[in-house]
Amino acid sequence: MPPESEFDEVVLFDVPAAYADELCIRLTPTRLAWLHRTDDGDLFVVAALRVELDDLARLLRYVEAWVAGSDVPYLAFLLDGREYELRAPAEALAA
Repeated sequence: MPPESEFDEVVLFDVPAAYADELCIRLTPTRLAWLHRTDDGDLFVVAALRVELDDLARLLRYVEAWVAGSDVPYLAFLLDGREYELRAPAEALAA
């Protein structure tokens, strides 16, 4: 993932290309989301954060549930220039 991002107030999810459209489509009914391809060819699903205080938590729980129901074992994501990892709840406890 890029160490610094030109995006502000968004979360960038590093999603395998085969699943990126699916996650983006699932996010768009409730928030602004789009696909972003870097010059290096990396593909991200970008989700804009809303002004509600708990919006980040809601977004991460939603994507966590999506990960649990998909074949994706985990997702790396970028928030405020820092990289994190999101796993399904059971996998996170096992790790």
